[in-house]
Amino acid sequence: MVDTANFEQLISQMNNNIVHLKDDVTKELKKVSDEVSQVKEEVSQIKENVNQIQIDLTRLEGKINENSLKIDSNYDRLSDQIEATNKNLETNLSGLDKRVSNLEIVNRSILIGLIVALVGSFFKIFYLDKI
Repeated sequence: MVDTANFEQLISQMNNNIVHLKDDVTKELKKVSDEVSQVKEEVSQIKENVNQIQIDLTRLEGKINENSLKIDSNYDRLSDQIEATNKNLETNLSGLDKRVSNLEIVNRSILIGLIVALVGSFFKIFYLDKI
């Protein structure tokens, strides 16, 4: 016959093992549940950070676009001013070129007149007195 006391003791030990296993599994599930909750909180925080970064990027893109438009308008304005200044300088240079050319003609004419006057004076002094 089977010893019922041993059998009951064996069943009692099995029940104790099952209770300990159940407690161990419950503790592990609690740990896993806590870790999952912590991971969810961290993911939520990361999502908030990503959203804030996207908002900041959108704001920065807007500022970059504004600055780009300002730079383009300033470039166009400066380009127009440079062209106007260049045309003005070309006009002034052309006027100066004409003046210098006129001064050269006048200076040459004066020089030729002086030379003719000197030659005439020498001729009169040296050759007309002897005749």
